[in-house]
Amino acid sequence: MRKTLIQISGLMILSGGMMAAAGVLAAEPPPAPAPAKARVYHVDSAEPSPLYVQVITRWAKETNFPKTIADVIVGKLQQDMKSDPRLEKIDTPALIADLEQYFYELFVSQETMRELAQLYSQVFTVDEMAELLKFYQTPLGQKLIKNDAELRLKSQALGMKMLEKHKRDYLEIIAKYIPKNGVTPQAAEQPSTLKVEVPAKTAPVKVKVPAK
Repeated sequence: MRKTLIQISGLMILSGGMMAAAGVLAAEPPPAPAPAKARVYHVDSAEPSPLYVQVITRWAKETNFPKTIADVIVGKLQQDMKSDPRLEKIDTPALIADLEQYFYELFVSQETMRELAQLYSQVFTVDEMAELLKFYQTPLGQKLIKNDAELRLKSQALGMKMLEKHKRDYLEIIAKYIPKNGVTPQAAEQPSTLKVEVPAKTAPVKVKVPAK
């Protein structure tokens, strides 16, 4: 259970941001266009700039990012618990409420904001974030935000369904690469290289011709 929580938490910190994004700058106008030097990415920085952390914090608040990711994680945990008889017994409203509160507080923390800022600053400048977030302020962007958690859970369920449905097919592919008697089947199927031995050159035979 603890291992599952840690794995899912790490995954969502790294990948949860984009689908949940929306009008971070809705409450305040976007920063004024900065000089060309301001468009340098923060790839080499150990910490993102304070401005970027501030933008990400406002973004998380406006988009309800912490709750969205908490809902996704708790929903996935519930799916896992329902498939495990030992955990299914403790799948109670009280437990779910505790988990939702824990993950919400985790993803609203400044630790998470700094991690997100560091991740996003490797791809987007502040100006680019402002342009990106304009989309999430539109009705279509808001619709994406509203349905994000449900779409994530259903996508995961769809992936597992397709994986199970085509299990035999991909296992056959894997079987081709399982060594047998120390020889990989794929290697055994390769045609052997034909070796042709060329006889060594012999010295020319000298014939003595009798003198006339």
